[in-house]
Amino acid sequence: MCEQTAQLYMAGESPESEKGQEAAKEWWDMVMDFTGGDMSLLPALQKFNENKNDWRDEWKEKQSMADEFISKALGYYFSNQGMQFPEEASSDE
Repeated sequence: MCEQTAQLYMAGESPESEKGQEAAKEWWDMVMDFTGGDMSLLPALQKFNENKNDWRDEWKEKQSMADEFISKALGYYFSNQGMQFPEEASSDE
């Protein structure tokens, strides 16, 4: 998924495009499969992704491109799906 998403980024594909939204759905489905749908695991996954100190340079670069693209694509995807997360709901109160 990282490679595919980095390629979309390098090709200048819009995160809002059909391809961008397909990637977001695949990415989210992968995360949900990996966590078994346990949303409490998301902060640990995010923390792992943020600490790239021990990653090979090639993977750091690809993951950074993928992160930039997928964060925007997921934002649109969540909005289009009407998804709201607890931390987003509580900030509105």
